[in-house]
Amino acid sequence: MLFAKDWFRTKKVGAILRSWISSDRFRLGRAWLSGVLLAMAFPQFNFSWLAWLAPGLMLWSTQGTTAKKVFWAGWVSGLGCYLVSLYWIFLMPFPWHGMVGYLGLCAVLSLFTGAWCWLSWCLRPNRWRAALAQSSNKNKGKRKTAVKGSAQSCPWPGCELWPLLVWPLCCAAGWVAQEMTTARIFGGFPYNPLGASQFHRLSLIQIASVTGVYGVSFLVAWLSVALMVAFRQVQTWMLHKQASSGKRRAGELAGLLVLPALAVVVASLFGMNQLARSDDCSSHLKIALIQPAIPQVVLWDEQQQTNRLRKIVELSQAALAARPDLLVWPESAMAGILGRNRLTQEMVGHLLLSNGAWMVFGGNDTHPKPGAVGADEVEAYNAAFLVDAKGELVERYYKRHLVMFGEYMPGARWLPVLARLRSAGAGMLPGKRNVTFQLEQPSAWFAPLICYEDVFPHEVRSRANPETDFLLNLTNDGWFGQSAAQWQHAQTALFRAVENGLPLVRCANNGLTCWIDSRGRIHDVCFSYTEGIYGPGYKVVTVPLRSATTGRRPTFYNRHGDRFGWSCVGLTLLAGGFRFGRGRVTDRNS
Repeated sequence: MLFAKDWFRTKKVGAILRSWISSDRFRLGRAWLSGVLLAMAFPQFNFSWLAWLAPGLMLWSTQGTTAKKVFWAGWVSGLGCYLVSLYWIFLMPFPWHGMVGYLGLCAVLSLFTGAWCWLSWCLRPNRWRAALAQSSNKNKGKRKTAVKGSAQSCPWPGCELWPLLVWPLCCAAGWVAQEMTTARIFGGFPYNPLGASQFHRLSLIQIASVTGVYGVSFLVAWLSVALMVAFRQVQTWMLHKQASSGKRRAGELAGLLVLPALAVVVASLFGMNQLARSDDCSSHLKIALIQPAIPQVVLWDEQQQTNRLRKIVELSQAALAARPDLLVWPESAMAGILGRNRLTQEMVGHLLLSNGAWMVFGGNDTHPKPGAVGADEVEAYNAAFLVDAKGELVERYYKRHLVMFGEYMPGARWLPVLARLRSAGAGMLPGKRNVTFQLEQPSAWFAPLICYEDVFPHEVRSRANPETDFLLNLTNDGWFGQSAAQWQHAQTALFRAVENGLPLVRCANNGLTCWIDSRGRIHDVCFSYTEGIYGPGYKVVTVPLRSATTGRRPTFYNRHGDRFGWSCVGLTLLAGGFRFGRGRVTDRNS
């Protein structure tokens, strides 16, 4: 064994191999691999345990290089993650649009991963040791130069380990700050936050009722980076043959890991207590969910509208045999508003009058533009409609968060030429107000959400007012075939139920039609006659309503919002300010 080690150190092959391992190409390869591993923590791979390793591996892949190279290595890592996890965007029935959107979105989102790796590199432990030593020496009036990593640069006992404890905490806060940014900037795209990979660990994710999904992301990133730091410590001991005792080394490793591990345990205990509590409910609502599975190429074909409607009506008649209180059709189930199509109005009216159920369906709505001259000068909206048992339109909701490039073209109002880049022109307009639908018998209030509006934590929270009984999402994930899109959408949206303490009912054109209870458990995933989730069919589900006497108890997150998330943003800014304001030391390899 010793001979093999000496041979590796002395022979040229060892030098060549060590040189290749430290090369930029190998570093970028490691970065790419770490991103791919993170992608595999999400559907359809579902190796959720990889999420506890990936952030640390991302930082490990950027060690020993310059700030600029760290950023691009982080960008490559993010690119590996998003290209693998968001492959379904390329499956749109419009290949060129899908390819441009797929590559462009992945490239932009990867910039945030690169920024996180860069900032984490700037705050790496040896920088903190030097900054603390310089601050201590200045306060004592000493003009000594701080030497990185040396015992003399330590201003108090134990401070050599202190930066190693603080750094993973700052990295975790930076990760949350990154997710907070991606959920808001350029319209936002908060798909697959790190914490969402743990959706099946029910006891752990209950902390989202306090912190939002960002709290779960924080815990995963914190422990992941702490594991990486512990690995680096062991690596340092082995390379430099440090003469510290085994007990001291074990104590240092335990010190690095005990805080994040304890935080995970405490969060899990809190979650177990939440799961043991039963929700007070005075009644239940019986809901029939229709999944027509209309292909996208047929969805907008005007010649197929009658056939589409008849197909949905047939499924609805079968579902209404179970005597539900509410009948739900998905997004884009109807091309036009109920009152502007006589055939549609008659079919829907007859359907409801003969069964006594209320109805919610998704469709488009149009209004003439101010000062319009021609019939084609209209304003279009993606809408959800509430119809009573008499077939009369009671309320409507216009989607507020539109899909960029899909439902509207950014800047088309100021540069009309941009509208030509979109097949349907400038697109739709966003709604201006939140709407809550109300059923009369049984009495129930619910907040409608259209498409991917249910993946935005702060926006769903604004819809969940105290009298809300449940959230209702009408979506059309059929754009992306039978891919991971349906599972990733539901997995991300699942946290809205936990955050607000409300059930979330999902009705999809084709995909995961189901309902999620207030603890994040998914119910009625498959159809009763098959083990799959795709294809036409219906499901009749029973959703609990809030107690008429005690009402709903809003969660901490529902009352106070993203306080935890903004605290992480503040901590990240504070750490960055400390680094760049007082810790200006020469950049060296960690």
